[in-house]
Amino acid sequence: MKKSTVVIAATLCLALAVPALACSVPVFRYALERWVSDPYELLVYHRGPLTEDQQAVADLLSSDGHAGKVHANVNLTLVDLDADPDPQLIKIWESQETETLPWLVARYPLPTRIPVDAFSGPLMEENVQRLLDSPTRREIARRLLTGDTAVLVLLESGDQEKDEAAFKLVETHAEQMAQTLKLPEIAPEDLDEVSIDPLALKLDFSTIRVARDDPAEKMFVEMLLGSEEDLHDLNEPMAFPVFGRGRVLYALIGGGITTENVQQAGVDLTGPCTCTVKDQNPGVDLVMAVDWDGLVEQEVEIDKALPPLAGLGGFTEDIQPTATTDETTTTDPTTTENATTSVAILASESVASESPEPAEESLNRLDTRVYSFPELSPLWTNLLMFGGLAVVVIIGASIFLFRKKT
Repeated sequence: MKKSTVVIAATLCLALAVPALACSVPVFRYALERWVSDPYELLVYHRGPLTEDQQAVADLLSSDGHAGKVHANVNLTLVDLDADPDPQLIKIWESQETETLPWLVARYPLPTRIPVDAFSGPLMEENVQRLLDSPTRREIARRLLTGDTAVLVLLESGDQEKDEAAFKLVETHAEQMAQTLKLPEIAPEDLDEVSIDPLALKLDFSTIRVARDDPAEKMFVEMLLGSEEDLHDLNEPMAFPVFGRGRVLYALIGGGITTENVQQAGVDLTGPCTCTVKDQNPGVDLVMAVDWDGLVEQEVEIDKALPPLAGLGGFTEDIQPTATTDETTTTDPTTTENATTSVAILASESVASESPEPAEESLNRLDTRVYSFPELSPLWTNLLMFGGLAVVVIIGASIFLFRKKT
């Protein structure tokens, strides 16, 4: 019987070890607390030494420069084309189809395996500022840090009728989800995974609109459109759930902005984190100039804690708050004195015009593409399969040994 007892004990240990990567903390909160933002690779191509002015602009993107000071998730590499660079870097340069130097290329984080550039253009102070930060991204950060479950970003198509219909649906679904979805109960062993009282967790989905031709949001728009294949080719309104530390879940496009699909996104984000390994979960991180580690666990006034949006040669003086949000957004009158140093005023109340037909009917005519959130990651699935097979083998061996002894 001793052998059987050992086998059974081993079986129990294996069964308990398999779900060790799971967590009862809701996905959106675990992502905010634990998932460090993946860095974008920034490549500055040049020939020979950079001039003093060019080097000053490039230094803004370094960990010792402006990017490091504002905690932007970027890594800088200078590529001197006259110094025999890595063949892969040469290949990226050749794909640019330009002779302009110095040239800035922003590549999506390596775990995303996205082959296209998030941005490419001349190395200019203006491009640096818009790549690292924008009014809408700062407003998204403020909301996530103050407890929003997710921010539903509507990227407009430019067709007013379609955009109004889509935004009405997103607003309606955001309100419904806050009322109908339920948070999972956090297990005692997972309480250390959250920095706040679990009872303080709330369900709150807010909305924000972004125009594709907004110059202040040019880089943000490019990041969204490049997050999935062929989005650039679709001239439809798109809804992007953003959660955690500025992570885009997936895109709902045109006719795909339905009650069922928006609700499913909400379920995916509020359910327990079935796999705590970030790379095994869907989504693409945005470039965000936010000290997440310093702000998530501190009770501070977020608007004052975020660094000023301005600061690069006065460029951002021309950037005006253009983001439009849901009507429930409120601002503190004391924060409206300076648009470049406060996040609260970056959002203005949306004014939705009457649509000539119901929103659902209007969007039914649009192209539909839906991306479903995988219920289990490949790693999780493989572990379960291995664990199940091991349990069957061990139980069979136990029965054999028991019968043989008796």
